[in-house]
Amino acid sequence: AEAVAREVPGPDGAAVVGRIVALRAEIVHYKFGELSEALQLLQQAECALEVAPVRGDLLAHRILHLIHGGEFREATALRETAARSLHQADPVLRTRVAIAHTLALCAQGRIKQALTGVRKLAVKSLLPRKRTTWVVEELSAAYFVAAFRSAGPAVLPRLMRQFESPEAAEYHPDDTTFQLAYSSWLLARGALAEAHRQIRACVAALEFHDPS
Repeated sequence: AEAVAREVPGPDGAAVVGRIVALRAEIVHYKFGELSEALQLLQQAECALEVAPVRGDLLAHRILHLIHGGEFREATALRETAARSLHQADPVLRTRVAIAHTLALCAQGRIKQALTGVRKLAVKSLLPRKRTTWVVEELSAAYFVAAFRSAGPAVLPRLMRQFESPEAAEYHPDDTTFQLAYSSWLLARGALAEAHRQIRACVAALEFHDPS
């Protein structure tokens, strides 16, 4: 598919190639756990393609992979040093990078800064009419994590009320989603051994899940 896409002239062909590379990187990283290989795919394509918006998109994906792979310092450094190129990326991708950055702040213990950042992004997300599923879901997740880390299990009932929807009663999480949520609860309560056991079960179950 990538070889065929390269035969399409101009920005349209570059956009298709960039999208294929981004999808391949997601499979390589999130399915097979090969972060370095995913980053290499994205960086090689970014260097090879000459269309600025596509290069910006690939850079944004690279930052997302770094954050989701736990490489927070490298992601922050890249986000700062390549800010001009990142500004060329699709607005939705730029928003996703900003949301992921708040999760990185949480992981680094900068909880108040993360929560403030999420709230600012939430206000901004109300302004554009185009609100993609990715942005809505990732923003909700980031807010939940930041608020939960800020106040602990005591805030959970109030948080859940904010995420209620008419469809909520019909939602039944799969076993892995439940175990992840339960392990977060255990971790917040200080039950490290049990949280670790639940996480190990999640990791083992990933073999049987699709890349999402």
